[in-house]
Amino acid sequence: MYSLYKKEIKTFLGSLIGMLVIIVFLLVTGLFLWVFPGVYNIPDNGYATLEGLFLLAPWLYLFLVPAITMRLFADEKRTGTIEILLTHPISDFQLVLAKFFAGLMLVVFSLLPTLLYFLSVYLLGNPVGSIDVGATWGSYIGLFFLAAIYIAIGVFASSLTDNQIVSFILALALSFVFYLGFDFIASSGLPYIFEQILSYFSINNHYLSISRGVVDMRDIIYFVGMALFFLFITGILLRKGNLKLRKVQINVAVFIVLLFTVFFISTNFLFRADLTADKRFSLSDISKDVASNNNNIIEIELYLEGELEPGLQKLQQEIFEKIAVLNVYSPKPIRLKITDQKIGQG
Repeated sequence: MYSLYKKEIKTFLGSLIGMLVIIVFLLVTGLFLWVFPGVYNIPDNGYATLEGLFLLAPWLYLFLVPAITMRLFADEKRTGTIEILLTHPISDFQLVLAKFFAGLMLVVFSLLPTLLYFLSVYLLGNPVGSIDVGATWGSYIGLFFLAAIYIAIGVFASSLTDNQIVSFILALALSFVFYLGFDFIASSGLPYIFEQILSYFSINNHYLSISRGVVDMRDIIYFVGMALFFLFITGILLRKGNLKLRKVQINVAVFIVLLFTVFFISTNFLFRADLTADKRFSLSDISKDVASNNNNIIEIELYLEGELEPGLQKLQQEIFEKIAVLNVYSPKPIRLKITDQKIGQG
């Protein structure tokens, strides 16, 4: 397994696509964070934060990760070397893991240079070091796990076809569905129970939670569980006719039942580590009790939308985050409706 992992790393770093992915990621993030004016530009916003990076990165990885993974198994199938790989003295799942970790390492290589952005913001802050270091590390953790699911989806898509373009499109579509698609469906007015289920399977919801600087065990379980799901299914599909075997069908059924059981149990297990410097996502005992005793759906209308100066944008984001924290403890949803005051007056 380790030798295959090293081979894939060398192939990535020696290929045009591997280097292009790293260069494009750093070039685009660098331009938006430091050159192009707008909401992502750090000097324009006047705050010592890397929030722009962690808003941009999921969208960039949505396109770049499928470019990394599209050849992993598709190329092996096209050239016929997949049969040779399957004769190696490792299990099919270990073979899949080797490909997965190689792709994940390339993502790590693309993230490491962004520590220069962190150092720049740290030194440019007034006073020096005013960036929230704990929240930033939490955001890096969230981005790492988000990329892990993208890669697992990409490995799965690559195992379904021998065409790299088809693999790319399929991985892109599946990643988008899991990133935002479930969110769109959940917000379409479905009954509360279906809204909760779909929201749970949305990558964006869990990513936003960790990117605030809060490491919640439920989010970690979701990221690890979903990545394992796609990798496990990939291992099953590598050999033709596997799904027709009675033993394999039982193993798949048992795995899915166990996974969903763990997901369900984890939703009732609250363990959170607030990494932010001021612990702004930690509630007092009284606030927790008030939120826990909320038995009604609460809707709050916030008149803070439209073209806002950086200070008001920061205030708006903090309100979003505070409502998200209250929702962690509330059995019924606390919903926030954002209204542009000018439109309301018109």
